[in-house]
Amino acid sequence: MKTAEAVKNEFENLFQQAKPKNIQTDKSSEFYNSQLKSLFQRHSINHYSAEGDHKASVVERFNRTLKNKMFRVFTYRNSYKYVDILHLLVKSYNDTEHRSIGMAPSQVTREVEPQIFKKLYGFLEKNPKVILNKGDLVRISKANKTFHEDIYQDGVMRSLE
Repeated sequence: MKTAEAVKNEFENLFQQAKPKNIQTDKSSEFYNSQLKSLFQRHSINHYSAEGDHKASVVERFNRTLKNKMFRVFTYRNSYKYVDILHLLVKSYNDTEHRSIGMAPSQVTREVEPQIFKKLYGFLEKNPKVILNKGDLVRISKANKTFHEDIYQDGVMRSLE
C-alpha cells in the first residue's frame, strides 16, 4: 500500500531531477494529503485531478505501444531485461509521429499547441446552444455519481421534467 510519506519521498526524488509546473493525479488519498499539499506549494506546482468519469484511454494506448516495443526487444534478445533500454523505448515513442496530432510528441512546442488543440478537438463554442427540450430522453451515467439515488430511476434513460 502506498502511504502519503512514501509518495511524498518519491516526488521529492523526482523533483531533484525535474520539476514540473503541473501534476495531474487521481483523487486517491495518497495524492491528497497535507504532506503532498505542502510539498507542491513549496515547489510552486499546480496539483489537480480531472473531474468526471474520464477514461484513461490515452495512457492505456501508451502502455500498449510501449509493451509492443518491449516485446519486440524481448524476442530479439531472448531476454526480459528492459531497464537498460527503457529510456531508448520512451525516446522512440516520443520521436515517432502520432496520427492524432500529426507530429511526434518531441516536436510539440507552446507555439503549435493551439493548432494541435484545434486538430484534436475543433473549435469549442463559448456558450453552446442547449439542445434538450422538456420531455427529451437523456442518458444518466451511473459512474458519475452526480445524481442522488432518488433522482436516478429504473434504467439508464429518464425523461426530463
